[in-house]
Amino acid sequence: MSEMTPTEAAALVEADKQRRSKAAAEAVAAALHEYECDLVALPQIAADGRVVAVVQIAAR
Repeated sequence: MSEMTPTEAAALVEADKQRRSKAAAEAVAAALHEYECDLVALPQIAADGRVVAVVQIAAR
């Protein structure tokens, strides 16, 4: 059995992250559809003046 290079290991880790992210996104989309909800981003002004988004779930 040959050893894995750091580049190969990094590629495997990245592929796993992508797979998990896609699966989670699909599960969230399915739950939103099932419960007839959407994600909405509401802008807010942070204490330091930055505009930030607060993500909330809203029923349709």
